[in-house]
Amino acid sequence: MNVQATPNFDTTKYSAPTAEFALVFYKSATNGACVTKHNIDSQGILGDGYIVESSTVAQVIQDAVKPNQTASNKNDFIRSNLLVDNSEVVMWFEPSRKAPMWRRESKLVQYNAIWPALLFIMPKHGDSLYVFSLASDMRPNLSDTVYIAPLANLYQSHNFCQGSATLPINKTAESIDEAAATIYESAFTHFHTLQSFINTPKNGWHFWEDHQSKPVDIPASIKPLCSLSEIVKAVSNGEAITSLNSLFTSLNEKSAK
Repeated sequence: MNVQATPNFDTTKYSAPTAEFALVFYKSATNGACVTKHNIDSQGILGDGYIVESSTVAQVIQDAVKPNQTASNKNDFIRSNLLVDNSEVVMWFEPSRKAPMWRRESKLVQYNAIWPALLFIMPKHGDSLYVFSLASDMRPNLSDTVYIAPLANLYQSHNFCQGSATLPINKTAESIDEAAATIYESAFTHFHTLQSFINTPKNGWHFWEDHQSKPVDIPASIKPLCSLSEIVKAVSNGEAITSLNSLFTSLNEKSAK
């Protein structure tokens, strides 16, 4: 198969690109679909292909795009709620909001909640989302305290049990709204732990029943976890997930004593 080597655009304004690879999509009524990646030689000839996992196709394309090709198309505006965006994680916060909180029993139950300000950490590799609470809607400083999130479906390691709520394939600063929606729009089931509450309720849902349409006083109601600087240090040392889990394990052991 030959690939046209001469681009159909004005090369006086743009340098002619070099074809590097092609993705070929196959679809079968009996065998489903698959994608193969083929390198292209200097003569424009398509080489032998190998199968690419469908879940990584978008990442393959993203990795192939050079920074200078995307610079003119990328919005340079930095969102005010973005805290960390490095090669391993995206970290951001969301101010408190008045929105329904859903609980799934034999039927859906709605709580008229005023969600506290939340802090999110989304690793760029894998499918996990860490969630914490904050004392105010202001952009947090490194010295500010991070609190445990008083939410259901959170493990003791502070990552959310995603269930059927799927995180975005491309975990970037541009996809944080989609990631946060997996929390705000989730139908929660149960509390894995009641470790977040200062005055432990009989059931975590009793706490939200008592806070129908009322804001949560986080410092008065929820246990502190650590300072924001400790979390930022953990996600900035090159092994973010390992460091985060080590930090949370250490903090949980201290709180248990």
